[in-house]
Amino acid sequence: MSDIQFSTRVRTAGGYARESGARMPCGDWLTISAMKRIDRIGLSLSGDMTHCHMLFTAAQARSIAAELLACADASEAAQGRA
Repeated sequence: MSDIQFSTRVRTAGGYARESGARMPCGDWLTISAMKRIDRIGLSLSGDMTHCHMLFTAAQARSIAAELLACADASEAAQGRA
């Protein structure tokens, strides 16, 4: 089970269709958002002295998500947990 708990807001007004955020184990804040106005998926990671923000199309976000899941499965299989 994941130790990362997301809180999600689904919006009908403003610039976001959906926004989820979570405090990472290292203390950084991760935000994933569906941006209505620019038709992009945003991924942001903010820490004490750092900030990284990336934008993806829906197709790119799905491709990245699929690869993340494949890598997670491979990692667990390598540890004998799959």
